[in-house]
Formats: sequence, structure tokens, C-alpha cells
Amino acid sequence: MFEVILVMAGSGRRAGLPYNKNLHIIKDKPLFRYALETFLSLPQCRRVIIVAAERDIPKVSVALDDIPDDKIKIIAGGATRRESVYRGLLLTESEIVLIHDAARPLVREEHIIAVYEAARESGLSALAVKATDTVYRVRGNEVELLDRDELWLMQTPQGVRRSDLLSAYAAGAADWTGITDDVGIVMKKTGLRPIFIEGTPGNIKVTYAEDLRFVAYMIERGQYGI
Repeated sequence: MFEVILVMAGSGRRAGLPYNKNLHIIKDKPLFRYALETFLSLPQCRRVIIVAAERDIPKVSVALDDIPDDKIKIIAGGATRRESVYRGLLLTESEIVLIHDAARPLVREEHIIAVYEAARESGLSALAVKATDTVYRVRGNEVELLDRDELWLMQTPQGVRRSDLLSAYAAGAADWTGITDDVGIVMKKTGLRPIFIEGTPGNIKVTYAEDLRFVAYMIERGQYGI
């Protein structure tokens, strides 16, 4: 069994919305419900902890009044994504915890299970896609061509052993420079090597208005959670 920290303390500014993009209605449901329902459909999912901005909690609660209280919990997020994840982590009890961006509504059941199983095996896993574009690193006047065969673009969910992530947070942020996800935090603390599960480019994180249009197109055709 696993628990999920569903992070949705974002905004809609870059998507051209005057409200949290995760509350945007597509086919009569707010965006965040699609990923949530996919997780809850799995028998291995014990509970989902939704971390939302405090201002959004009333709207989130109303949108979830049909889901049993033992399957979800809503809490206020922190000033940063990292703090929001930590607040959710403190409420988990399962050995394996999956962390997912609510703004990735098209996540597939098979990928969730694969990330979970890999986390059980190694203690650390993540959904990711291989880079297909040419990538350069630019540092001032220095330009370096990177080998795209060695590059992975991170997605969510990411699977962690609860005790490892708690220990990493307890160690503090003094050496977290440049680390932007939970896999990186655990790697820095434990030296664990994550197992990458190859996902699909379709598991996009909604950021811009065109992302919303793509997601709406896919949802209208039932292309999510499968």
C-alpha cells in the first residue's frame, strides 16, 4: 500500500487564469480531480493527502464532498513546494509515499503502479522521459553540447521511502543548492540511485494556456488514467 501527496498549491498566472489552474473546470470537474481519481481507483492507494493553498481549501473541499473522508485529507501548503511536501509527509503512515503534481492530470495507472513497485524495490523511483531535443549548457561565454542519450526529464509521480525523505528533511537544506525535486533531496542524503520509469510526453504539467487546451482535448476523448 502507498499514500499520495498531491501538491496543488500553485497559481494560474502563466496559464492566463485569475485563479489556481488546478481548479479550472474541464468536463464538469476541476483539473485536480483527474489525477486524484486515477490514484484512488487503484487498490494499492491507501489515502491521498491534498496540499492546497489555504485560500483554495474551501473550494477544494466543496469539490470533494462525494469522496469518503478516510480516502483523502486536505491541508494547507507552505511558502514553497518543498515545505508543502514536508507538511503532507508528516501526515503519512505508509512505508512508500508517492508525490505527484495535481497539474499532471493525464497520469496513467500503469505508470503509478510501476513507480510504486520500483520504490518498494529500491526506495527511490520516478517517472521520467528521455530527452529527444538537442540540449546545450550555457554558462556565461561557455557553451557545452550535452549528450541527450544521458538526459532524463523528470515527471511525477516520484516514489520515496517515507523514512528516507523524513531523514533528508531533518538534515536541513544547507546542501540542497540546485535540487528542485524530492528524488534529488533523497539522493543527496542517502546516495540511493533512483529507478527511472519511462513515461510519456503526454503526462504534461499544465503551465500555459496551450497546455490546458491539450489536456482538455485528451480528457474529452477519455485519454487519461489508462
